[in-house]
Amino acid sequence: DALGSEKKTDFKLDYTIPEYHILIKEKMFGRKSLDGLEKIKRLIIVLKFRVNAAIRDLDSTEIVWAICKLIVPLYLLKMITFLLSVYCIATSGYNAVRDLRQELFDKVQTLPLTYFYKEKTGLLMSRIINDAEIIAAIISSNLRDAIINFFYVITHLFVLLYLNTELLLIASITVPVIIYPVTLFTKKISKSTSKFQERMADLNANVQEMISGIRVIRSFSMEAYELEKFNDINTKLSHRNFKGQFYLQVAPGLVELTSSIVVLGFFAIGAKLIFNGSFTQGEFMA
Repeated sequence: DALGSEKKTDFKLDYTIPEYHILIKEKMFGRKSLDGLEKIKRLIIVLKFRVNAAIRDLDSTEIVWAICKLIVPLYLLKMITFLLSVYCIATSGYNAVRDLRQELFDKVQTLPLTYFYKEKTGLLMSRIINDAEIIAAIISSNLRDAIINFFYVITHLFVLLYLNTELLLIASITVPVIIYPVTLFTKKISKSTSKFQERMADLNANVQEMISGIRVIRSFSMEAYELEKFNDINTKLSHRNFKGQFYLQVAPGLVELTSSIVVLGFFAIGAKLIFNGSFTQGEFMA
């Protein structure tokens, strides 16, 4: 809003329409008439006033360099904190998986011999190695993304609350609309992932048994049988993997579709607020 349409316009931090209303309310009824949220907004008003006073005598070039000097350190700080988060969360996640894998191996050592007669060796190996590695990816990578996205949501909610309460309420109502398509595929993705792990365990067990018993297989000429058996397991594994990847790819597409519809609704509401004079173009862009 402060840039204007003239060829030469002094840069300043302009006040939003709600901030103008707060200034008018304070002038007419005093500072005690402001509620808690309005007092917080008044602190932003004071900060804007001080920044405008500090840059009043600066030309455009000096203002651009001042903004660059402010933004570059912020991005460096962001990169440093991001690397720290990756290091800390990934380290803790892989250490947790290391301990989990060790506990699984210790447990296997204490199982009765009858258990090893019932279960396949490859299945036990898959549980200790493959399943533990899946948990490692969840703890190290997905957990970090979940924590970062949580703080993104919190900060954006505060910004939207500061800019326009009406839009915040509308955004809160549209959240279930955006999340609903994901819930449709949650059970399917969970079931497909579980089946995929079972098929992978069968594949590992089959390969381990074939390699360990290769002498017996060659002695009885059972190569064709083992080939057919492996082909059947491998086909089922590929089918399960395809279904899981299909669900994982379709769910974000549905979210993007519903998000686009919600964004169009926000554009319509924002245009209405701008035409009514209760919202500026700068606030809407923010």
